[in-house]
Amino acid sequence: MIRNFRLLTSGIAVAVFAAATLTSRAASAAQAVYVADVEQLYAAVDNPANAGASVALAPGIYRLSSTDPAGIARASLGRLELQKDMSLYGVAGDRTAVVIDAGALLQSSFSMPFGRTGVIRTGRGSNAVEWLTIHGNPLAAAALETDLVGTPEHHIRVAHVLAGDSARGVDIRNIGATMAGRRIDAESSTVSFSAASKVFGRSTSPAQTTATSASS
Repeated sequence: MIRNFRLLTSGIAVAVFAAATLTSRAASAAQAVYVADVEQLYAAVDNPANAGASVALAPGIYRLSSTDPAGIARASLGRLELQKDMSLYGVAGDRTAVVIDAGALLQSSFSMPFGRTGVIRTGRGSNAVEWLTIHGNPLAAAALETDLVGTPEHHIRVAHVLAGDSARGVDIRNIGATMAGRRIDAESSTVSFSAASKVFGRSTSPAQTTATSASS
């Protein structure tokens, strides 16, 4: 099944393309950072020097937390906020081998001036999230959000991902004045959503949004 959505609001264009078969980009295409536990994951994602890197996760469960082992609040209160042009990769061929578990994060981890945000945030340059499972959090707006700002255009690829337990699976949106005029191009391949989660694309003013969809 192929679905195409286009959201247009006050000059903001958001294009979402979903296809059942798309080729995954190789994790080795850019600087590779290999992680094997949640502390290494946070260290990799939170380091601005890793902009443009592909973060490759070893098999296992990565339980996110709002504080580190010393009880000190983490950057972004435990969310994963991808650097510019950064990508996250699990184990190709088995999206259940790597699990990101956000069940222990607090409401404050998702609270933003514009409302709620997600477990994984993208929005700066080109990001990808592939071959993993995201156990979300009912307090999160989504397992994955595109509401980070910093570049006038954003490309996001979500492939071979299982997302659940949050209000939405993937939330593709521009919200607030700081995102006005930003273009988002999003593609998803073989993405599954459990419970009430789903792909949800929107702009800053749903009342002014037009959408078209096609399936085959």
